[in-house]
Amino acid sequence: RATLAELASRSDKVYFAKFLIPMPGEAMPAQGLVAWPKEAKPGSLPLDVEVTGYGFHATHMNELRALDGKIMISITRQGEDPRREEAYYKNLQTNVCKSYCFRNNGGAPEATDFCKMLMRNAMALRWAKTLSLWNGRDVKAHGGSMGGYQALGLAALDPQVSEVRADIPWGADFAGASKFRRMGGWA
Repeated sequence: RATLAELASRSDKVYFAKFLIPMPGEAMPAQGLVAWPKEAKPGSLPLDVEVTGYGFHATHMNELRALDGKIMISITRQGEDPRREEAYYKNLQTNVCKSYCFRNNGGAPEATDFCKMLMRNAMALRWAKTLSLWNGRDVKAHGGSMGGYQALGLAALDPQVSEVRADIPWGADFAGASKFRRMGGWA
């Protein structure tokens, strides 16, 4: 179940909102932005899911792209609020999420930041697919860097993802060259 908080759109033809979906236990919620054309008919729109790359900043989404005839979803990476003041994101970076995605990687897979991130994404997509405007078949997942990694994760977790675009996906094998004699690093 998502909580929606409507935002001011730059067009009176677009519904634009923040969404929040609680996660089990103490995990951060799935949060992000959603937009769709107000005049759309039920069952008529594809889902366009953008997952955000690494960083600590507000989530940006051009809600006017929904006028191209789609439901747009942009999911935050750490479960943070998508629209807050700069001090909020600085606190995430230096305290709450310090060393995010480089920490908690040595134990059980379900305890990693990566697993929690992918589960939030899957929950947000599960919710988006309940929207009556969705056409029931088209789901595009895309992102760059860590967002590319997440887009690939969404496709792996949800068989209804029909298109993936992963631009320079995160998940480079940094230790590959030194430990296993294979290509490593960013390239």
